[in-house]
Amino acid sequence: TGAKNEAKRIKQLKEMKAAAVEEPWSEEGKMSVADVLRPPVVVLCARIVEHKYFVLFIDVLIVISLIMMCLIHEGMSDEFEFAIQITELVIGGVFAFEAILKIIALSVMVYIKDGWNQFDLVLVVFGTTLSILEMTGLLGDSIWGSLRGLRSIRIFKFLRSIESLQHVLACAGAAVFPSL
Repeated sequence: TGAKNEAKRIKQLKEMKAAAVEEPWSEEGKMSVADVLRPPVVVLCARIVEHKYFVLFIDVLIVISLIMMCLIHEGMSDEFEFAIQITELVIGGVFAFEAILKIIALSVMVYIKDGWNQFDLVLVVFGTTLSILEMTGLLGDSIWGSLRGLRSIRIFKFLRSIESLQHVLACAGAAVFPSL
């Protein structure tokens, strides 16, 4: 029975290869040749993180996060401050979930090689750590106020998704850091 199962599995793989389309993660929902050889969880994670609505959802969360930062002011009620903290923690959790999905989809080594992914991971770890430290009271108000402003660099994560701005950012980077 072991040989029968292996033969059946090989036959299924050959059928899947024959039915597969050439481009990875095709819009039609068909599996690509590359997908056939990858574990189903990896394929699912890749399809999720590459889906246009997932990318749009992440971009909307970045904008909401920036709006929440703009709403912070001196003399906020405790309830309003708590609502902002919870919202930032939830959004940070979604960003962490996105990073985990990308790591599963790409593998750790491929994920880390991409500079934007490194940037995302630093933002996720930094933002989540700050949110937890703030909610536990381990971070003083003066330190927290200074560090919270650093979260505004999330806008670069949003800007990278706008294709026309990618060229502008690349040119600006080349002008500022010509030796890289």
